[in-house]
Amino acid sequence: MESIGLQRTCGNFIPVSWGSKGTHTMGRLHISLDDVKGIFKVLAEDSMDSIFETRTLAFLNKMHELYGMQIGLFCTYQDGNFSLEKVSEKYVDEFRRNQNWLTFGFHCYDENLTYDRDNLNDFQRHFDRFQKQIRRITGQKNTVDALRLHSFGGSLENCRFLREKGVKTLFTADDDRTSYYLNGIQMEQLKKMGSYYDKKEDLMFIRSCTRLEKSTDIISEIENYKNISDGMISVFTHEWQMDRNDVRKQLEACCRWDGEMSD
Repeated sequence: MESIGLQRTCGNFIPVSWGSKGTHTMGRLHISLDDVKGIFKVLAEDSMDSIFETRTLAFLNKMHELYGMQIGLFCTYQDGNFSLEKVSEKYVDEFRRNQNWLTFGFHCYDENLTYDRDNLNDFQRHFDRFQKQIRRITGQKNTVDALRLHSFGGSLENCRFLREKGVKTLFTADDDRTSYYLNGIQMEQLKKMGSYYDKKEDLMFIRSCTRLEKSTDIISEIENYKNISDGMISVFTHEWQMDRNDVRKQLEACCRWDGEMSD
């Protein structure tokens, strides 16, 4: 018997069938990086001929070429004296050519800020600034429809604003932290089923399966998670972890597994 879940393909969510052998014929793991800012700091120097001369994007491009990986980069707008405003439009055409697998979403304005209180005016301003700059830098016109906010914080009003902007899914914590505006009962269902759909707000919440920097056997974790959830499986790490060989090996294992499941 097959079960129906939600899966990301080219930025959208579509029904996916898990077959009797545990394979799926459409869609992929959702793989993402949080706290993305380092690649933009390097590109702001305008000293490279290609975005894939940065270490992280070079590795991700290799994963895409080998396994067809798609990835979401959830970004920080500013860090100290740096902000996305300092990045030129030099690389916009190359970003556009790769936006079928490389997308960018809002993570936070500054990593010292969270959005679990009703600071809607600030949140809206921060989100819109990010969208304006990421469109200028990468040519990405649309808001990605799945996000992970910094520290999994987002008040009801802030999440409603995201839904108005086209966000359909929010990735929640991989531990027992309360995520976004969800109450205790909703969090229990999320933990038990791996997902929770808020019908009133038309928002899907997907529990993050694991973070690669803490995993010792990512494939076993994915397989175990698939046994409790019939929906999307979300794995992630942080950009600042991407120089670790063990993290790169775990990420490649995810790409290989997903490619095999999709065959």
